[in-house]
Parts: sequence; structure tokens; C-alpha cells
Amino acid sequence: MAKALPKTLKIKFKRPVINRMEDLISQTFGLYFKHFLIVLQYFAIFYIPAFLIKNYLLFLFPVESKLFKIFIAAAVLGVIGSVAIPALFYTIIQTMNKKKTPPFMESLQWSFHCWSQNFGNNLIVYFFIVIGLLLLVIPGIIFSIWYSLITPIVTVEGRTQRDVLERSKSLVKGREWLIFGSSFVLGLAQAVAALMIAISLGFIGGLTGVITKSTVLSDHWILITVTDFTTHMLFSVVMIMSLVAYLSFSSKNKK
Repeated sequence: MAKALPKTLKIKFKRPVINRMEDLISQTFGLYFKHFLIVLQYFAIFYIPAFLIKNYLLFLFPVESKLFKIFIAAAVLGVIGSVAIPALFYTIIQTMNKKKTPPFMESLQWSFHCWSQNFGNNLIVYFFIVIGLLLLVIPGIIFSIWYSLITPIVTVEGRTQRDVLERSKSLVKGREWLIFGSSFVLGLAQAVAALMIAISLGFIGGLTGVITKSTVLSDHWILITVTDFTTHMLFSVVMIMSLVAYLSFSSKNKK
């Protein structure tokens, strides 16, 4: 018989204290490197198969439309991420609660428990952000800041928090520049690192003969999968930042 799941996930450890941008960035890297093997494990389990399938399909059925490729990538990341990230957050929180990593199936069960709410709310926010970016850019950035805490809210508070979007906005209120500045710094650093990785893989492909002068990295679905995974591991730092921010902000704004 399946174990009954609680309505919410309790936080039993000392929450981080975030007052400045450097606090958020340092606490994020601290949590990221402390649980790096867990992040690597979950990303490998969920994203490597997803990226392989996506890139192999694009390899078999090549399309010129960059918009279509972006749509496929967003769809893959949206569906897989709605399972992977809550499972990862649950594992990290329970590891900190109990000083012991929970079984993978337990984390997966919790993730499926809140999948529909997480996916639905993130889909709504994605629509808001896209429309905002297309219209005036700035509204899209504002929406992404307001609703940056959706996944940790759903993961921790489960289905008891009905208005997830308003909950995220209320936690971020007064801290918009903190979230924006930290996200910008981390995003910029990770973009540079991702570019260096892509160039390095292209160079390695050239040395091994996998890539010739007449081809590009995107023509090789295995290499582009490696690039997708490594760059996504870099961008996972921003996801961890949302968890750190939630743990700090929610301790001061409990509902």
C-alpha cells in the first residue's frame, strides 16, 4: 500500500538569512555545491534522455525554423522540469531535514503529487512572460521576477496554497531588485561558461574529426546533447537560487 503523502513539506532546519544580493548568491552557491551530486544525479536521470530524444528527432527531421526549435526545447524543459525540479527540491529539503537522502521513488512520488499544479502555474507564467517580452520587454522581466518562486512554493506548500502566483508575488515584494540583480549576475556568468563549453566541445569535435569545416556543432546530436546537459547543469544554479530565496523569504512572510 502506498504511503500517504502529507499536505505540506515541513522545514526543520535553520533557514538562510538573505538581506543583500551577495548573501543570496553566496548562499545559493553554498547549497549548490553542498548538494552537487544530488543535482547531477537528478539532472542526469531526467534531462539526458529528454535531450537525447529531442536532438535525435531534430537530427532525423531537420527544420530551418529557429522558432520551432525553441518551442521544442521549451516544451521538453517545461514537461520534464515540472517533474525533475520538485523532486530535486524535495530531496534537498529532506536531506537537510533528516541528514539523510530520501529514496528516489519517494521524491518522485512527491513530485508527481504536485506536478499538475506546478506545471499549470509555470505554463501560465511562461505565457505572461512571453507576451510581456514581445510587447515592451520590461513587463516580461517583471513577471519573471514576481513569479520566480512558484516551484519551491508548490513543492513545499503543496496544494494548500491555492493562489500560488499571488503567494510568489507577495514573497518577492520589496525584494524585486535583489532577485533581478542576483539572477542577472548568475545568468551572465553562466552564459559565459556555457559559451566556453560549446566552443570547447566544437574544438574537441574538430580534433577528433567528428566535426569538419563543412559542418557545425548542431549537426551532431550527441555532441549537442552533451552541450545541452552541461549548460543546463550551469543554469541549474538559478533554480537553486529560487529555493534559497523561498526558504529565506517565507520565514519572514508566513501565510
